[in-house]
Amino acid sequence: MTAKEAEQYAGHLLGADDSRIADKRGPAGAVPVLTDERTVKVTITTADAPSGGFNGSVEEIARAILTSRGELAEGEDVAYGVTGRYESHPVTGRPYTGTLSVPLRGGTLRHTGWLFFGYASF
Repeated sequence: MTAKEAEQYAGHLLGADDSRIADKRGPAGAVPVLTDERTVKVTITTADAPSGGFNGSVEEIARAILTSRGELAEGEDVAYGVTGRYESHPVTGRPYTGTLSVPLRGGTLRHTGWLFFGYASF
């Protein structure tokens, strides 16, 4: 489940005074947290760029390159927030080489950590 879903589930268990976590001396609860987000590094080469460089936003450029390389998982898409550095074509001024850090969303869920919760006492 996502971090938000894990927080809601933990709140439900705490509110229901679930016997598995109700003792203030332990044990604590633990819920696995999953995400469909990842970030990839994309190197733009002159072989990737159309004649005169890319036209469009950096998100569109990243999507075009990742799609042409087959590197987008099913259901995955480029999210807002692509950053990086690129060189502009000497004639058109459009991007044609560089490196981008590309956030992706909507892919396969991956385990990213745990949400631990419960009661505590000294």
